[in-house]
Amino acid sequence: MTPIYPTTAGLTQARLRPLIEDALARAQLDDTLPEDVRRRLGLCDFREAVDSLHHPRPGADPAALGTRTLPAWKRMKFDELLAQQLSMRKHYLERKARRAPVLEPPAEKRAASPLRLSAVAVPADSCAAADLGEIERDLAQPTRCIACCRAMSAAARR
Repeated sequence: MTPIYPTTAGLTQARLRPLIEDALARAQLDDTLPEDVRRRLGLCDFREAVDSLHHPRPGADPAALGTRTLPAWKRMKFDELLAQQLSMRKHYLERKARRAPVLEPPAEKRAASPLRLSAVAVPADSCAAADLGEIERDLAQPTRCIACCRAMSAAARR
């Protein structure tokens, strides 16, 4: 059996195969998961997974290869999901580390600010479930909820 790779105009199977073989020969395919984790999750070794997908052994089940139900596919799916989760976590931590400017007017203008609300300034139907103290505390935090800002602004205009 010979693997079939996705192609595009000008890049045929005949051209792709040697490129992929060369890349696989140079790639570091050492496993990054500890053996006990692989055993617990029922995952094969990474190098074994790559080899069995790119060089199917004689007698390999073509249907299992095509439906991606071989243990090698399970390992590839796991690694792709793990990489996605790690990437999302990294970017989440980077976003969380950024600080937004505080939306509070200077002290001299604070008393006249339309965003300083009291319970009397907000009609009962406009923020039925909103707690103004909570909204003001949220606005004092480095990150803001745009919905809170809009609610406060709308309430101040009424």
